[in-house]
Amino acid sequence: MVYLTQPFAQGDWVQSTDGTIDGWIQNIGIYYTVVMRWDKRPLYIPNAKLSTLEIINASRMTNRRILLDIPLKIRDSDKYPFILDEIRELIQNDEVVSALHVVQ
Repeated sequence: MVYLTQPFAQGDWVQSTDGTIDGWIQNIGIYYTVVMRWDKRPLYIPNAKLSTLEIINASRMTNRRILLDIPLKIRDSDKYPFILDEIRELIQNDEVVSALHVVQ
């Protein structure tokens, strides 16, 4: 079924919603698919199992979400407004960032 429906292609970054798969499609065969994990260990997955999993094809996303935790010191709390203004300005002036999806 995976071979026919082609929800992903060689080189795509895929993840399973249950967290068991996260890596790059290296090879799609008739019986199994090889996913190269981030630590460069290949994962051989029977296509029958892939047909029952929910797969996220991250390579086909049109936008990316970036979530950052920025550690700030309490003693610098008077600088928070300035820091936030600087971050907003950086985001708003970046040509790559889509203005449609910026959270204010």
